[in-house]
Amino acid sequence: MVRNFAWLVILGSNGPLDSITGWLGLGRPAFLGSATGVMIAMAQILLPFMVLPLYATLRGIDTSLLAAAASLGARPSIAFFRVYLPLSIPGVMAGSLLVFVLSLGFYLTPAIIGSPQNSLLSQLMVIQIDRLLAWGHAGALAFILMIITVALITLAALVGSQSTALKHTADS
Repeated sequence: MVRNFAWLVILGSNGPLDSITGWLGLGRPAFLGSATGVMIAMAQILLPFMVLPLYATLRGIDTSLLAAAASLGARPSIAFFRVYLPLSIPGVMAGSLLVFVLSLGFYLTPAIIGSPQNSLLSQLMVIQIDRLLAWGHAGALAFILMIITVALITLAALVGSQSTALKHTADS
């Protein structure tokens, strides 16, 4: 809660971000009550959940593979895109999936920083149940969201199993 109210001060009119953008000559965009403000606040909250799985995966990649690619004549950019990036896909997928699942339950941050015109799915479901008493519509939204989430988790599991098989092939 404290973090959300801190974002209210930072993103508000005459706040630090408003002053910085005005000082840089970028005008004074309204961050509070906009999708941009919600994304900034959510990114700050969810960033560790992306960084930690990615860091764990990148740390486990053997850097001698890049040296081997260089010894075979690959430029550093080619070695990165053909060796390092494919081996980092499990961390990217795990972090992205974790951030996606956690963002599904975000209610307070968009409610405090955003506006009713820029509602997230969790807010729409609460409006359907609480204000409109449209239980069926809220249930349909929840069901569609569940199907999308299960499909993404299945896709991530398939990509993860293929990249694990690729890593075991590279190791042998």
